[in-house]
Amino acid sequence: MIFQMIRLSIYRRKYFEPIHLDQRCGHTKWCVMRYPNDAMAQLAKMSTEEYEDFYFNTCLLDYEKIWGSFHFTLGNCYDNAYNGNKSSLHLDLICIQKPEYGGGEIYFDDVLIRKDGYFVLDELLNV
Repeated sequence: MIFQMIRLSIYRRKYFEPIHLDQRCGHTKWCVMRYPNDAMAQLAKMSTEEYEDFYFNTCLLDYEKIWGSFHFTLGNCYDNAYNGNKSSLHLDLICIQKPEYGGGEIYFDDVLIRKDGYFVLDELLNV
């Protein structure tokens, strides 16, 4: 595990930061897109066809990041969204909380604010 973290740190310092952050983010208009493939399907323990359906049904919704999910990022922030955090890591975590994926709840100060991918408080609803 330590070796993997060291390798990831070296990769970020030598490749990701100079090319992705310094060159692409700072000097070009860009969009990153992943395309479903056999390896991704295998990691998800699905057939390629099942994974393609899952991928496109999830990513092509007209909705906030992935409908029914929350996006939580740990580590380094982008310069154009600077929040004071400088780190050698940047991890994007996405948790889908729709009922067909096991559901889930989010509480804030012991108050339920979201259940199964939907906000439940009137002031948080997209009206």
